[in-house]
Amino acid sequence: MASARIFIWNLGETSNVLGKGIKKSWGWLGLTVLLLGSPCGWAAEFSASFKGTDIQEFINTVSKNLNKTVIIDPTVRGTISVRSYDMMNEGQYYQFFLSVLDVYGFSVVPMDNGVLKVIRSKDAKSSSIPLANNEQPGIGDELVTRVVPLNNVAARDLAPLLRQLNDNAGAGTVVHYEPSNVLLMTGRAAVIKRLVDIVNTVDKTGDREMITVPLTYASAEDVAKLVNDLNKTDEKNALPSTMLANVVADGRTNSVVVSGEENARQRAVEMIRQLDRKQVVQGGTKVIYLKYAKALDLIEVLAGNGTSGNRNSSSNASRPSSPRSGSSSNSNSSSGSSSSSSGNSSSSASSSSSMGFGSAFGSTSSSGGRTITIQGKEVTVRAHDQTNSLIITAPPDIMRDLEQVINQLDIRRPQVLVEAIIAEIQDADGLNLGIQWANKRAGMTQFTNTGIPISTAVIGTDQFRSAGTLTTAYASALSSFNGITAGFYRGNWSMLLTALSSDSKNDVLATPSIVTLDNMEATFNVGQEVPVLTGSQTTSADNIFNTVERKTVGIKLRVKPQINEGDSVLLQIEQEVSSVADSNSSTNSSLGVTFNTRTVNNAVMVTNGETVVVGGLLDKTAVETNNKVPLLGDIPWLGSLFRSKSQTVSKRNLMLFLRPTIIRDPGQFQEASISKYRSFNNEQQQQRGEGNGVLDNNTLRLSGGNTYTFRQVQSSISAFYQPEGR
Repeated sequence: MASARIFIWNLGETSNVLGKGIKKSWGWLGLTVLLLGSPCGWAAEFSASFKGTDIQEFINTVSKNLNKTVIIDPTVRGTISVRSYDMMNEGQYYQFFLSVLDVYGFSVVPMDNGVLKVIRSKDAKSSSIPLANNEQPGIGDELVTRVVPLNNVAARDLAPLLRQLNDNAGAGTVVHYEPSNVLLMTGRAAVIKRLVDIVNTVDKTGDREMITVPLTYASAEDVAKLVNDLNKTDEKNALPSTMLANVVADGRTNSVVVSGEENARQRAVEMIRQLDRKQVVQGGTKVIYLKYAKALDLIEVLAGNGTSGNRNSSSNASRPSSPRSGSSSNSNSSSGSSSSSSGNSSSSASSSSSMGFGSAFGSTSSSGGRTITIQGKEVTVRAHDQTNSLIITAPPDIMRDLEQVINQLDIRRPQVLVEAIIAEIQDADGLNLGIQWANKRAGMTQFTNTGIPISTAVIGTDQFRSAGTLTTAYASALSSFNGITAGFYRGNWSMLLTALSSDSKNDVLATPSIVTLDNMEATFNVGQEVPVLTGSQTTSADNIFNTVERKTVGIKLRVKPQINEGDSVLLQIEQEVSSVADSNSSTNSSLGVTFNTRTVNNAVMVTNGETVVVGGLLDKTAVETNNKVPLLGDIPWLGSLFRSKSQTVSKRNLMLFLRPTIIRDPGQFQEASISKYRSFNNEQQQQRGEGNGVLDNNTLRLSGGNTYTFRQVQSSISAFYQPEGR
């Protein structure tokens, strides 16, 4: 075998010739080739030494020695100084070349066609760097790119650590791709290999065996949550994840699954065993007494929280109708008068239920029950109406959740005092004046709007003269006529004069008020029932059978308040003010009673304590009717004898006001009650004109036997409104 040794020296020196700044570089290159061994082959060895040599000249020298085509980037500038005392083969010489360029901030990028590019290291990141793998990882200072998949460690957590170990200022980069959990690393082959070894060391599964711990007494969800909470510490004292066990609850089998390192698993299992102990009080059924809410209503709410809600057939009960709070009424009728008042009321169907404890008595109690499914577990909820309580049968964890829901629903609901003011002023003036003529042979002038037609008067007068009785029509006309009528009937001629002037005033001021719970509808009704003839029928015995229907007139108020954020109240209002119209002012009074009705039906948003106008009406009506005989009625002065005049002028002002007041505590309720009580006494005092407005025995004038009872009631009322602590 033959061998060749190449010695390369390049010495440069700069001298100043004749002061003209001319640089002179000299050097010599000695090359000695020694062939040894057999003539069948030879190997070259290199030993180089450069001092102050231009880097491009150094690259060209290596290119010639290695017989490689090298492209030099224009930005590659500078001089190098390097010396090698050992002999190098071709591979070592190439690595020597790469190392020298790396020291001066340059890199070599091999192309697919064998050409080498020398560029700055910071520009090499975006070049076509070869992709290395485990079979071809690259050697030395070659630029390579590796894609490293991770199995147990998150790439985003490991990438920042690896960047600190790579040449980030040069060609080195470390990035991660989170969807695939891989690392993309670029840099020198030796550095990348070291980073891959670090990744392989860190990315280990460890001992992650899983253990299933069945529980006998405790709830799996509660135990898992407690153990995980105990393992949580602040960031400064946080333990590595490998030293912590992962605890997950299996609610289906009421067991806990533990995974992690062996020591961590043992600590978690020991803790779970200590928690899974039999409690002294271990009852699956609990009775919850409600303070404010209704038990039957809460059953419907709790049943809605479950995934299914099948009504229990053994304790099925119909849900009571929605109560209306604060209902009061006062009505008068022709047969007498009655008054009634009622507060909240509810009813429920009775059903027999032993509730799993057996029946000890023959009587049954009103109760309702539901069997629902929550988190895959059956829960039974029953209501005991007599004690307003709930009987719940559920696992401990679900029992606690239900208790929290019940405590949040079983609260004292605020109330709303709704005060209404209805002010109405009505004034009507009317004038009816007319003259009617009749002749048995020639005809007549008749005006029906005068109240008594002259034809009815003539026929009735003839019958009275002949038989001494009045006709039914004439008697009915006289009974319904108001005003003055005069005339004459002689021979064939007759004349009838009718005149009526009416003036009616109607002032209404009503201040109804009512108290109701939040989101609870309340009604208020003060009025009377008026009989209305709806039909008449004559029997075979000439008896008249009348059908009468009673219609309630007066003041009706229906309101449903809803308290919103910021003490604003949404009021849903239905208000009606009705009365019987005056027969003189109503048209077609012969057909029956006419009713005046004013209705408001709307919803308004009102601030607490603010008075708003719900509705209003300003109405003025003027009606004038002239009936006359053509031509004759137009004659001056004399035309009045052939005319009938009717004139009506009415004015009506109606305003409706509402003021809601939120009552949240008994103190506010007491203040509102005292205020209403004093207003009642002041109004009573003004009406009687007396010095004391409080009810007393002199005002009521009770008998001697009732005086003592009245004084007891009066003292009870005074004690009721007496502030506490006084």
